[in-house]
Amino acid sequence: MPKSRISDSEVPWTNILRRLDALISVILETTGREKPLNAKEKIYSLSHSGLSPLEIAKILGVPNNIIRARLVEIRREDKTQRRKK
Repeated sequence: MPKSRISDSEVPWTNILRRLDALISVILETTGREKPLNAKEKIYSLSHSGLSPLEIAKILGVPNNIIRARLVEIRREDKTQRRKK
């Protein structure tokens, strides 16, 4: 039985391009840093690069609900920082 091949039209190019854009963005943000990003900073960078919580969870290898909880914390902190200004 021959293996089925995926044609070029079936490849999800938009998803691949979106992830590459996110990775480039994260690389640019981290270039020149002395210490690596902590988990919260990674989640923030990936989220602001346009990735969904599910995609971030797959990249970081953690459950989706953890990513969603961290994003809620990040948004709350951003909101309170904006109020203080």
